Amino acid sequence: MRIPKAIREVLLDGGHPALDFVNTRHDWVDAAARDYWSDPAALIAWHQHVALIDPATADAFLALAPRAASGLLTRARGAREHLHTLLSGFAAHGRAPAAELAWLDQELARLAPFHHLATTGGTVAWQAQPDPAHPASLLGPALFQAAALLTGTDPARIKECPPPDGCGWLFLDTSRNGKRTWCSMATCGNTAKVRRFRSRQRG
Repeated sequence: MRIPKAIREVLLDGGHPALDFVNTRHDWVDAAARDYWSDPAALIAWHQHVALIDPATADAFLALAPRAASGLLTRARGAREHLHTLLSGFAAHGRAPAAELAWLDQELARLAPFHHLATTGGTVAWQAQPDPAHPASLLGPALFQAAALLTGTDPARIKECPPPDGCGWLFLDTSRNGKRTWCSMATCGNTAKVRRFRSRQRG
């Protein structure tokens, strides 16, 4: 499929596919913030944009019947809410919230038939293989990536862009000293700098 400009312009500041999946709301501070998954086509295009599915798979999912496509969008948004709670809790407290971890475990069990070992370039690795005959399988790549993040990452390296200036997006801090604060200095970091400058000017 041809990826719309609106999806190509979505920032990928999470540093990890599971975090970018969560960051598909414009922010997590404003409940009415723009949802980049505005419709099923945008959801599918985003998955292709971040290389969680290939163009042929995207085209196959675009052919879903309207009811199935609508149900997939609802399920994807629900999964995003669960992952945000799970990963932000993991980042803040150093442990995954039990209820959300149980949810992810159940989802992975349902999606296991669409996750296989394969050889790529001489290396054996897990590969998710979504099947349009089972629409929810589209979520498999991101959810298995979330499991890999939880089992292989120091919680202190997962951070939340802090309000009020920050947007609540999650990101992987790969800086040497682990002191990164913002999802992006060009967006939220700059907003904070401007606010501090204006506060000093008023003071």
